[in-house]
Amino acid sequence: MANLPLRHGPNPWAISIEGRAESGPREPGSAVSGTGLPYHGSVSTQRVTRGYFAALGIPLLRGRLFDDHDRPGAPMVAVINEMAARKYFPDEDPIGKRITIDMTSYFPKMTIVGVVGDSRLNALDREI
Repeated sequence: MANLPLRHGPNPWAISIEGRAESGPREPGSAVSGTGLPYHGSVSTQRVTRGYFAALGIPLLRGRLFDDHDRPGAPMVAVINEMAARKYFPDEDPIGKRITIDMTSYFPKMTIVGVVGDSRLNALDREI
């Protein structure tokens, strides 16, 4: 895990959703590298280990959490929170959708495998 909840400020990264056209103006301060991928908004990210959600009491709502298949060399996967699911996939199931974070060639596409309940990552008085 990179940081504990409520111990750091927001870390906005641009998100690109595979198969979608760009969805509007880029947010000020969003990390965009100019790769030509469409921009769909900004998200805060957190690298976590398998037991992170259980340790913090964050429930799985759909799909799955990380498991033994998610290891170095395996295709990258992501678990998103309920707010991200509502914001970026309002009329569809996000499970199986592919995203790129930061839109650089360094970050390969990730497949969304799960949706968890919302939690406060940055501060109690900030947006989820």
